[in-house]
Amino acid sequence: MSLGGLKRNATWNLLEVLVSSVVLFVLYRLILKHLGVASLGIWSLVLATTSLARVADLGAAGGLGRYVAVSQARGGRSDDALIYVETALLTNVGFYLVLGLLLYWPAWWGLGLSIHGPAIEQARALLPFAIGSFVLQNISNVVTAALIGFHRSYQKSMLTLLTLMVQAGVALATVQTLGLRGVALAQIVQYVLLACGGWFLVVRAAGVTGFAVPWRIRMAPLRELMGFGLRLQVLNIASFLFDPFTKFAFSSLGGLSALGMYELASRGILQVRQLVVAPGQNLTPLFAAAHERDPGEMRRIYDSALTVIGVASSVAMLGMAVGSPILSLIWMHRIDPLFVLFSFILAGGWFFNTLSTPGFFLGMGTGRLRWNIVGSLISTLGSPSLAWLLAKPLGGVGVAAGAMIAIGSGGVVTWVLNCRSLNVPIWPSREAWACLLARVPGAGGALAKLGGRA
Repeated sequence: MSLGGLKRNATWNLLEVLVSSVVLFVLYRLILKHLGVASLGIWSLVLATTSLARVADLGAAGGLGRYVAVSQARGGRSDDALIYVETALLTNVGFYLVLGLLLYWPAWWGLGLSIHGPAIEQARALLPFAIGSFVLQNISNVVTAALIGFHRSYQKSMLTLLTLMVQAGVALATVQTLGLRGVALAQIVQYVLLACGGWFLVVRAAGVTGFAVPWRIRMAPLRELMGFGLRLQVLNIASFLFDPFTKFAFSSLGGLSALGMYELASRGILQVRQLVVAPGQNLTPLFAAAHERDPGEMRRIYDSALTVIGVASSVAMLGMAVGSPILSLIWMHRIDPLFVLFSFILAGGWFFNTLSTPGFFLGMGTGRLRWNIVGSLISTLGSPSLAWLLAKPLGGVGVAAGAMIAIGSGGVVTWVLNCRSLNVPIWPSREAWACLLARVPGAGGALAKLGGRA
């Protein structure tokens, strides 16, 4: 990939994060204005109920970007990469259609355990829409992963932005007449457009002209995708459980008030962190292709990536910690000392976790997930354990500190052990620092340097 192409990818990835945040705010504002806070709670619960089915994911889309990039790097036939995409796409279509049908009655019953009174009927009426959205989202994930594998994540971001605008427009036009069903319909429209538009772009990226329909499933690519995807699913489940484990520890040991402050601080920190790591989605296919061609090239990409993300995460986390009193004034109209303290603690933990992301993507790109899984388990299991140890002397502050020690330690373990297993230097070279300093300011452009030779 050229330097200009990677700059373009990084810029559009950042824009996608920013606009997605704005659209999410607009959608929530629409629900609150026209339907009330209780409706927002119902919508969130229905989505959470259907999302639990992700634990059954076969992982066909999880490693697709890696295999598309490797297929291109091997220099095989022009449509070899497209066969991987078709195999993953048709597999996800069949699997999630069946899963969606099987999910309805357990979810219908499960909602009755959480909601009572008139709200239960509203939630159950939304269930078919939520399941449809869930199925379409996982189908569209295939084509977006494929675009990243083709080193065209800028097209993925452009398409996502377009479909988000359509989603907001449909929701705005229907929320007053259809209520929550209008919001659900808007999300379904978004995923349909994302899947169809994404497939069109994937076909063009593969060099196919004219109209094409996915029809091929090949067993060799399917075995590769499933083998990697099932290991990746273990990693996803371990990562997925960190948040509920931590919040359960807070509610049990730190109290609900402390949990509320932790949630506010966490939302702010993670949103800013996403701006730092969003361009990192390009690293998996870059590492995969470079590992196939030249390990030395892979080390150069890693060196540059770690340098840029190290500087960006330092600025972002320090800025969020120092700026937390201002954020407290905006949200609560006062400076809350606990919120400020939580912000500093979270900034420290997420700094080390963010710094480890090039090492994490190194494992993803080379197909070596062992230390990624170990790091995620350390974070997920260490969070409630350390919270229990520190809660008695420190209360809610101890719970937050325990969670952040766990999240930072897990990231560092993945980072260090992936580098050692692949014979990659853990720390950036002086040449990488010099190259970065020559390009400051412009973090987005500097990040693009990481694949200048790819």
